[in-house]
Amino acid sequence: MTQPAKSWSSAAVFFIPGGLILSLYLWTGAPGAWWGDGLELAAAAKTLGVPHPTGYPLYMVLGHLTIRAAPFLDAGRALTIFSSLLCAGSAAMLGALLFVRLKERDSARESDADRRPLSIALAASGAALALAFTRTLWEHATFAEVYPLTLGLGVGIVALAGGEKIRGLKGVAVLGSLWGLAMLNHYSIIALGPLVAFAVLRSAKASARPARHFLVFFGVAGAFLLGYLYLPLRASANPPLNWGDPSSPGRILWVLTGGDYGAMNFSRDGSPGAAVIDGLARWIDWWGRQVLPESWADASTWLNFLVGFVLAAGALAGCIAAARRNPSLGWGLAASIAATAMFSILYRIPDIEGYFLIALPAALLGWAELLCLGVEALHRRRSPPPAARVAMAGLPLVLAAYLLLAHYGHVEKSWDDGPERWASRVLESLPEDAIILTRQGADSEIYALWYAQIVQGLRPDVTVFGTGFIFQGWYRKYFEAEGR
Repeated sequence: MTQPAKSWSSAAVFFIPGGLILSLYLWTGAPGAWWGDGLELAAAAKTLGVPHPTGYPLYMVLGHLTIRAAPFLDAGRALTIFSSLLCAGSAAMLGALLFVRLKERDSARESDADRRPLSIALAASGAALALAFTRTLWEHATFAEVYPLTLGLGVGIVALAGGEKIRGLKGVAVLGSLWGLAMLNHYSIIALGPLVAFAVLRSAKASARPARHFLVFFGVAGAFLLGYLYLPLRASANPPLNWGDPSSPGRILWVLTGGDYGAMNFSRDGSPGAAVIDGLARWIDWWGRQVLPESWADASTWLNFLVGFVLAAGALAGCIAAARRNPSLGWGLAASIAATAMFSILYRIPDIEGYFLIALPAALLGWAELLCLGVEALHRRRSPPPAARVAMAGLPLVLAAYLLLAHYGHVEKSWDDGPERWASRVLESLPEDAIILTRQGADSEIYALWYAQIVQGLRPDVTVFGTGFIFQGWYRKYFEAEGR
């Protein structure tokens, strides 16, 4: 008798690469709140306030608990670690999910000698590492932002919607919970709407009473969306950060529909055709920047566009190919990738990259499907020896090593305490009871000063006034509280 092949579990594929990814994320993460929205989000989470639209109630509550759980850390650093945990967990979970799917595919082989558990574990672990070192995912793992939380919930939706566990009311209820929580955090989860719709329809068709499945899904998701009551509850307390003052129905609607950024939402310049072309170009450019070093992407626009086109087309083709075995999963993933392209066409903001993150789980499964088809075609012609199989399975690890070297210098922020130094020097230079006016559109300026005052307690005598809000009726409430 021969010894059975070594067994690799999805838990091992999750924890081993997950630990490596998290270690690197923590090493390269910002030492405190970093430039951009992270400063404002950390200040709002610290005081359970209301940040810029859409308010992000789930992130505010979880961020506040994270800051409270680590009182020895700077609030910005605590939320950076929160982002690192979410991004590392998402990449590792996708690797484990890929391992399970490859193992199921492998178990269908007739001969035990043809099975390759070690190769599958190497390939799945390498894929998790390669995904973790793509530029935007690694970037968002190194500072405080809302997108990593949406990504983590999105990975859970992909894992559940693509499996058999969705069958039954319990699975539909769990899917509705994940969807409601994700919507409570950020609207970009809408990109996974096609996948969720296919999953609920599949579950309903398998039931004698399909209407119950829809009622359960929408009922559970709607119950979690009641969490937006956070906005009027906290606005009524007039916290230090109370963007839009959503204390009345009209103000709540204003915040939920984008508030100050509503005018930036849809392109009104030029023809619709030009908007489509420009949006698709930005979307394809983003795909290329996930694998090319920043200097290469900037120096050669056509190279970046070509690489981006190949990656996006490959992801879509792989998802469509997967639809032959699992139609709801394959078509749902393909539609979800296409939905992120619609974000780029319709939504005209400079920091659109976070909206594309939700496409990465679908893209990884699509690329894996395409590669599996190629490997299986190769095996049908000539079965390679075990050593060659292991070498082929190690290619994702080689890709991960390349991405690590390509993006490390761009995303590394452990040295950058610039926001804290800048804000403290500005505030220290002002006379007592000064009023400082921040420039319109210079969000980083007012966010850094807010953070210094609200979180670090620097110069409470100074009044920070944002000139970009001067004609906003809600802004006067900032200065109604005693001592402000």
